[in-house]
Amino acid sequence: MLDGATVWRFRARLKELVLSKPLLGRFGDYLAQAGLEARNGQIVDASIVPVPI
Repeated sequence: MLDGATVWRFRARLKELVLSKPLLGRFGDYLAQAGLEARNGQIVDASIVPVPI
């Protein structure tokens, strides 16, 4: 499970290695080929959890 601190550390490490723009640029290209678009500042929790019926 990822929390905000994990995502923050990952982002900071990418910036240290000067990889954030090239990596996210390639990811954006991949999404565009699939007809999708990522927007800034959105994190969606897509966890599947059991729910009583």
